[in-house]
Amino acid sequence: MTLETAYYLTGALLAVLGLAIASGVKPAHGALRAFPRSLPAAIIFFGGGAAWFLWIVLNLGESDLAGFPRGLLLGVFGVTALLAFKFLNDLLPVRGLAILLLLASRVLLDIGFMKTPHSIVLAGTAYVFVIFGIWWGASPYVFRNWSEWILEKKSRFAVAGAGILLVGFANLVAGFLVPASVA
Repeated sequence: MTLETAYYLTGALLAVLGLAIASGVKPAHGALRAFPRSLPAAIIFFGGGAAWFLWIVLNLGESDLAGFPRGLLLGVFGVTALLAFKFLNDLLPVRGLAILLLLASRVLLDIGFMKTPHSIVLAGTAYVFVIFGIWWGASPYVFRNWSEWILEKKSRFAVAGAGILLVGFANLVAGFLVPASVA
């Protein structure tokens, strides 16, 4: 993936999410309210994060495995992910979102590596993902409390959406400014 494509994809995803939240549409309210304890969201977000992580482990080089058998690692992490659905199902979608944010930030930082100053906006977005990924992964109740607080007033919901939309537009604009020699 090129730097330009990473900017466009990141910007488009964040802009659509921010627009849905900022517009105050009822489905966005309901989705945010139900997200922390939704089983379908847990399957999509936690299952997707676990599958992505297992794919990374599957494709690690031998030196990165540090002598551990690949099959053992895949088995341990795969069974742990499955057991999380049984024994750690409270706020599991938030944990899955945290996993996805951390893995996505890894990809974004790899794409922008050695392309400064053209990758500054993408790197900034990735580091915001890292901060929220670590915070929400370690304390998923913080996401739940934030979402409840945001949903109390329509103005808070609009400001949160506008912030996400602004980051999305910044990535889209930065994508248009990437010179062809760097992309």
